[in-house]
Amino acid sequence: MNPRGHLLSAAAAMLVALAAPVALPATVPTPVPAAYTQESGTVVIDLVESVGADWFERIGDREVVLRRVEGIDPTTAAGQEQLSQLDIPARVRAGETFPEVARATTSDGRARFTGVGHGVYLVEVRDNPGTRDARVSYSPAVVVLAPGAQSRTVVPKAQVLGAVSTPRTRCTTPAWFDAAAPDTPVEYTYVFNAPNPSTDGTLATYEVTLEFSVGHTLRWLNSTDPDVFAAASQRQGAPAALTRPELRMLGAGVERTLDEGTDYTVERGGDGTVTFTLTESARRALAQARQADTATRIEVRVPTRVNAKGPWGTVKRGEVLGTLETTATLRTDGMDALRSPVEVAHTSHVNVVSRAACFGRDGDGSTGDGSPGAEPGQEPGQGPGAGSGPGAGSGEAPGRGANDSGGATAGEQPGAGQGRRAGLASTGAGVLGVVALTVALIAAGLVLRRRGSGNGVGEE
Repeated sequence: MNPRGHLLSAAAAMLVALAAPVALPATVPTPVPAAYTQESGTVVIDLVESVGADWFERIGDREVVLRRVEGIDPTTAAGQEQLSQLDIPARVRAGETFPEVARATTSDGRARFTGVGHGVYLVEVRDNPGTRDARVSYSPAVVVLAPGAQSRTVVPKAQVLGAVSTPRTRCTTPAWFDAAAPDTPVEYTYVFNAPNPSTDGTLATYEVTLEFSVGHTLRWLNSTDPDVFAAASQRQGAPAALTRPELRMLGAGVERTLDEGTDYTVERGGDGTVTFTLTESARRALAQARQADTATRIEVRVPTRVNAKGPWGTVKRGEVLGTLETTATLRTDGMDALRSPVEVAHTSHVNVVSRAACFGRDGDGSTGDGSPGAEPGQEPGQGPGAGSGPGAGSGEAPGRGANDSGGATAGEQPGAGQGRRAGLASTGAGVLGVVALTVALIAAGLVLRRRGSGNGVGEE
């Protein structure tokens, strides 16, 4: 080899020797600095933002618990995939527990946790026994702390237990659509929502108690306690009316009518109260529906009748003869880890007015049942073809309020039926008047003609 070849070989060997230490670190994973894993953040829970300042004043402060969801590292791609599929209720049902990291009681609706390491956490707001509003609980919330997101504010979603009642009466005059007359039916529709199921997916308690004031008559067919609830008789040809309480479960796209004995039991009291208690199987179905649909609810429809004679709850005030009152109370699981039963209630009122005020002056006292123009076999307050009024068949669509016109069809103005009856009467009177006037004019013409004939004969 010539001297030039020796020089090239030496130069190549030197370049390889210098390059080797630089290429080697590219194949070795870079270690994670210890300071990086020790970074921490802050979690703030804000209950005021969840429900508003006014409502929070009635709810009060709560105890808040921060728990770690183990097995998920949000700093990795695998951890991000786990987060997208995270199902806390499913993990709880599988028996998994989440270790407590810290707890605190909110002050003016806020709590702050500092020094919280990176990871996934579950925030629980406890339903404290001393809370000022037991209807309200908060859904658990998941919070993630990771590089670039080390400070988080959590606003838990408030969940509210509630009860609503809607009375449906038969009055047709616009001024008293919400009132009832003596000896006429009043149908109450109550709606109660469902709490969150417990961690095992069940509900331990679900009871509805209804209390009726003096002035109500509870007349249910097929009653097993006739001494308390007098049996009502149906007349031949009467439209299908609600003759006993009806309970329905609505939610998750399903409407199911509940059966007494199988789905609920009834306890009647002699003081105007009645309690419906869901059985274990019905509570299980309610819990399953609630897991699929947060709007799941129980609807209770109860037929009553205004007493024919007073007193009707309160003393007379002007045209108001008295005021009926009904209170609906729901007792069910609290929406917290302890699942202690809580109660919520709602009270509604119905004014009792005279038949004349309820149905119009021309209908006052025209029938013995307090309804103008009722035909045999019809419920009081129902005119011909008024099968869609309150107290109609149980298949009737729910939701019509107390402003029911008692038989007006779609497109009609409330009270239009009485207007038509008055119009027909006026038309009949007008026709009779025209006929009488015509007869009088004919008679007058005959008299004048006779007199004219008599005068002509004398002249001849």
